[in-house]
Amino acid sequence: MAKTKTQFECKECGAMSPTWVGKCSVCNAWNSLIEQTLETTKRPGHTVKKKKNKPIPFHDFDHKESL
Repeated sequence: MAKTKTQFECKECGAMSPTWVGKCSVCNAWNSLIEQTLETTKRPGHTVKKKKNKPIPFHDFDHKESL
């Protein structure tokens, strides 16, 4: 499923901003930000599986092996 993300681009210098502000922080132009909507897609098969470490009972731990 695609997600939509909104960002704002200055029409004077092309600087990007995540939120609308009255003045561009790069070129100081007033009211120059234009809203853009981006669609992002999640690529299938790119899920991260975390390995779960199992605890080892203390009496089974070989301290010579860990050195």
